Amino acid sequence: LLVRALEMLYALGALDADGRLTQPTGTLMAELPLEPALARSLLVSGELGCSEDMLTVAAALSVQSLWVSVRGEQRALDEIKLRFAVGEGDHLTYLNVFRGFSAAGENPQWCGRNMLNYRALSRVSDIRKQLSKHLRRMGIPLAPTSTEDRRGEALRKAITAGFFANAVKALPGGGYVAVRGSGGSTETLHVHPTSVLFRATVPFLVYHATQRTDRVWIQEVTKIETAWLTELAPHFYELKSRKGAGE
Repeated sequence: LLVRALEMLYALGALDADGRLTQPTGTLMAELPLEPALARSLLVSGELGCSEDMLTVAAALSVQSLWVSVRGEQRALDEIKLRFAVGEGDHLTYLNVFRGFSAAGENPQWCGRNMLNYRALSRVSDIRKQLSKHLRRMGIPLAPTSTEDRRGEALRKAITAGFFANAVKALPGGGYVAVRGSGGSTETLHVHPTSVLFRATVPFLVYHATQRTDRVWIQEVTKIETAWLTELAPHFYELKSRKGAGE
């Protein structure tokens, strides 16, 4: 596990070949109070011009569920989720939820009407402010996503820049498989039922976390373009291609 973690830090550009923090990427990632992949996404978002939105996503991924699940109210919750759902996936849906929370003045009654967890969203707001201070100190530009970017491409690319190792592709018979499996793994993965993309079939996704029960579920998923993988992580995916060609 330790070796795998070090390999991942190297792939993220946080460590050099000698295991030392890279400059400035590794040092900046170490200063952010986030998991490495999320820290990398946040740093890249400054370059892609979507750091304000990535701040929100990073904060949302740092808390428990934004939704309040009540026994016997699943249908009502599903209908409410559809109001906020964004076709590109869960990360943009979280962004949409937080925008609604902010527009409502962070009102607890608004959260109650929409079956949202007021404490969790308030925590997202607090974490977001803390992370924003870190970015300002680091000199990373705080920029909202362009209004022309309606499908959140910049944000999805920033997420991919951190979570490229969690890229999966759809299988013909259902489910997904890792684009680059660890140790050549071909384990079938399934989108978690709580995801807005649970009933969709998307050619390529990246995910934030997994949960194992009778199946392996992937959680917090977002649509990506396959070309982004070699664009944003050529060292990770082109290496695999070269190995495959030589075998």
